[in-house]
Amino acid sequence: MSTDYVFNGRQKDRPYRETDIAKPLNSWYSQTKRLGEIGIEKQFENKENGWAIVRISFPYSDYYERKLDVARAIIARLKKGEVYYGITDQKIKPTTLMKLPRCKLGGFDKG
Repeated sequence: MSTDYVFNGRQKDRPYRETDIAKPLNSWYSQTKRLGEIGIEKQFENKENGWAIVRISFPYSDYYERKLDVARAIIARLKKGEVYYGITDQKIKPTTLMKLPRCKLGGFDKG
């Protein structure tokens, strides 16, 4: 499991593709995610069985309350009557964590 943070965000004309070259920003989180991907790629590069790295962005869940995800952070502020200042310089596609186990069991098609 990885993240779209392995990309630097400078791709403006289309969403990133799996074939795009990862260029993480200079942050510990994005660089260590990319290093993990490289480790997986090296470990399985000559294996006969298929493998995949799943990159998600802005994960959220209805069931995990220990960490405030983006969706629940917005809801919590609005319930308090507070203003939530959203992101205006990025296009995001939140990932529901409830569907990930089904994706992992169902397999993937490249493309």
